[in-house]
Amino acid sequence: MLGVGCSMFVILSACDRKEAEAEKVPPPRETRAILPRSGTSERTSTELAGDALRTAIGPEACFKAASDLAKTGSSGAVQLLIDETTSRKDEAEAAAILDALSDLTSPEAVGALAEQSIRGKSPAVFKTAVEVIAHRADSDTVDRLTSLLYDRPAPADRVHKVRLVLQSIRNPPAARALGKLLLTAPEPGVVESAATALGNIATPAARVMLEQALSERSDLTPTLRESLQRSADRIPSQPSEVPPP
Repeated sequence: MLGVGCSMFVILSACDRKEAEAEKVPPPRETRAILPRSGTSERTSTELAGDALRTAIGPEACFKAASDLAKTGSSGAVQLLIDETTSRKDEAEAAAILDALSDLTSPEAVGALAEQSIRGKSPAVFKTAVEVIAHRADSDTVDRLTSLLYDRPAPADRVHKVRLVLQSIRNPPAARALGKLLLTAPEPGVVESAATALGNIATPAARVMLEQALSERSDLTPTLRESLQRSADRIPSQPSEVPPP
């Protein structure tokens, strides 16, 4: 019996020691996945599309990659498209990328295109930009164009470019800002460009804005007043009227 008792004592003592040691061992810590910091491993759709464009070879591949990049809708995409257009030695590839500018539809991208094409030196980019902006501009685009005139004394070539872009606009969402220019812009050339654009837009609201400027602005020169009146006369006052040629 003594031997058995001793054996049980040894077993119990061993169990006690194991329990004591178990108490000293800290529980396993919760493990968490380490996520990559933003900007390190994760890349934006614009960056990925930009990489695809840089490695594209041939006009067809360049157009597809450039179109995908344009559809991301970011201002960064606009800069990448312009950079690739002006740096490509293959004229067909450059032209294909340039054609993809027409796929820029977001207000952010259209505004960036307006600003970057005016500040840039590529006639081809500017010509395409004018065509895109004419049908995609909104009031924010007009405000962005105006800021290029008034943020600091603008060089003459920039003023000329801004006027060309303004007078090409024919998208109704831009009418509100164009009407504001009619009433507030001090430069006759800018007023005339805004009036031309409103004549292009040719909505009843655009006619009202032109007539308001004619009524409220006493500083208009006779020549400028005639220009605004011609733009107003192009817009029928009633939907059934046919505008003069």
